[in-house]
Amino acid sequence: MIAEMIHAASLVHDDVIDHADTRRSKPSINKLWGQRKAVLTGDYILSQASMALARIGNEKVIILLSQVLEDLVKGEFMQLGTKESENQRFAHYLDKTYKKTASLIANSCKAVAVLSNSSSEIQEVAFQYGRNLGIAFQLVDDLLDFVSTAEVLGKPAATDLKLGLATAPVLFAAQQV
Repeated sequence: MIAEMIHAASLVHDDVIDHADTRRSKPSINKLWGQRKAVLTGDYILSQASMALARIGNEKVIILLSQVLEDLVKGEFMQLGTKESENQRFAHYLDKTYKKTASLIANSCKAVAVLSNSSSEIQEVAFQYGRNLGIAFQLVDDLLDFVSTAEVLGKPAATDLKLGLATAPVLFAAQQV
């Protein structure tokens, strides 16, 4: 539940940052209530997730999921910048993708392994599984944003391109030129 709350809050904040009017074919919170209330809604969801996390009382899990919050913010800042060389741009994209998307899944998977008293080896396997799943999810999401329509996506299409963000499809296309 905590991971879902963090994810929901990040989507509310993303819609504000991206000026998105829809989410899953429905009006976004910022479209319905304005940016200020949307930001506060995202913050409130995060505060409730933090309270639930504190109630778990497992220091290692608290640290893991607190890392997710830090990574989300760092990933947003990374999205504001680019790198000069092609190799640096793709490495930057993967690092940003880990922070904005895969960290949540990776650290949540590891937190479950910690709570189930799994060995450190299983905890690492859970983390790597979540990391790879998160990066794969974002690669597919970025591709769909590039090739699909708003009707199919349930959110505006080509948003990343309109915002000037270098996603995997754009970086691969740039290499082909």
